[in-house]
Amino acid sequence: MPWTIEAKVQPFAGFAGHLYLDIFDDAGKRVVQINGFSFCDKTKKITPIGTPQDKLKAYVTNKVVLAETSGLDRDHQPYDGHVIFSGTKEEVLEVIDRLKELAEEFNAKDFLYRVFSFNSNTVFSAMVHKISQIVPVDMEAVDKTIALKKITPGVKRKLMRNKTSLTEVFNKGKKSRGTKPKPPKPTP
Repeated sequence: MPWTIEAKVQPFAGFAGHLYLDIFDDAGKRVVQINGFSFCDKTKKITPIGTPQDKLKAYVTNKVVLAETSGLDRDHQPYDGHVIFSGTKEEVLEVIDRLKELAEEFNAKDFLYRVFSFNSNTVFSAMVHKISQIVPVDMEAVDKTIALKKITPGVKRKLMRNKTSLTEVFNKGKKSRGTKPKPPKPTP
């Protein structure tokens, strides 16, 4: 069996979903899981649900995974999803290296976690975008995974389809939340 990159969705509150990626080797063993999580600067810990002061961080590792998936192989996963790419070890290892670079870039930007607009699903979107620049991605499989839940806030469909850039998404993520532009001062 080839190495696979799989899009998956963890249910949240029954109708919403946390999108993530799993990469498995040819024996079905997980190599890495790719997630976005909120991170509390105060406690220096990942938080299950982000709050307004938390940061959004990207993880491409086998050390920070969803608890319910820990230690499980390809054939014993608790959450539904679809294969978005299957290929050789070399192809997938290149993808992993590039995703790790993107995670470092993403994390260096200190994005604020925003429940409805810039969250774990935004990390998923950025990672799918990057993967599609390296190998062919089955976007129908991505869409089917997203459709498994009614609500997946933070998904950036234009980014995944290369109709907008990471720079544009990153710039939107940098905007400070809850502030309105100040009106110009009246001229005397």
